Amino acid sequence: KTSFQRRCAQFVLARVLENLLKALAPVIPHVAQEIYEFTPRAIIDGFEGSLGGKGGGGRRDSKTEEEEELRCIFTHGWLTTDESWHSDEIASQMEGLEVLMEEANRALENARGRELIRSSLEAEIEITTNGKRFFALLESLQENQQLASLMRSSRTIVSFGDEDLPRVGGGMDECDENRDAKQSPPLLKTFRIEGEPYAADVQVEVRAAKGSKCPRCWNIGDIAPGSDVCDRCADVLQERVRDYS
Repeated sequence: KTSFQRRCAQFVLARVLENLLKALAPVIPHVAQEIYEFTPRAIIDGFEGSLGGKGGGGRRDSKTEEEEELRCIFTHGWLTTDESWHSDEIASQMEGLEVLMEEANRALENARGRELIRSSLEAEIEITTNGKRFFALLESLQENQQLASLMRSSRTIVSFGDEDLPRVGGGMDECDENRDAKQSPPLLKTFRIEGEPYAADVQVEVRAAKGSKCPRCWNIGDIAPGSDVCDRCADVLQERVRDYS
């Protein structure tokens, strides 16, 4: 409940909901207002701008009866953006990651077509790059399986290659035609990410993940000792037990 990653996700979703409602309100006012009325009060109190000022005007007991009756999405004004959220550095990182995600998805589709995997969660993806900055970025996303979530796979491995990676013309390396598709060697795809400072050659290798399928998150990997779920899910479930005990 109190993990930093969870709180960050909740904060972003709340801001998305706020600005989406403000943008839709003039176009579909009744729908926007209905969504607003079903939104938890704790989230509403965080909305920018209201009859009571920034942040929803305080808690329920500080509002007058008249203000409560007038409470609606239109009292919060038009959507706003925080200038501190604009970052050229993060924008450059996301441009490189979007190219990687797109190419990895193509590799996963190719692996599905060859029956190497049935779904992306059955895959393990190894990413090799010769760009130091891009490698450092990928390494930082390995924490809490963030990179694996972006790649929609069970596991990701990141490695650094000093030399130029072999180019394959943007396509997949062909497997041995005499072998069965399910026994094919890992599928390779090499491509170039443009744009400084994260320009790099990248090679994506897709193979079937090894391990057991977690019944909670469906990721394939190691099962936690004394449990029937993966390590990550075991930690989450233990935290929930502590919260309710």
